[in-house]
Amino acid sequence: CDCEVITDDQAQVCDTEGNPYPSLCDLKCDGKTADTSKTYNGKTGNCE
Repeated sequence: CDCEVITDDQAQVCDTEGNPYPSLCDLKCDGKTADTSKTYNGKTGNCE
């Protein structure tokens, strides 16, 4: 799946169901959208 390169500060995102995704690219490729009000906390593994 081709998609635009994103910067590291955009890499930790959540989908609209609150699940962590490694990148906006992966969300786009999976046909999901990001919830920009939440970010992924890698230490806890939760979207907050």
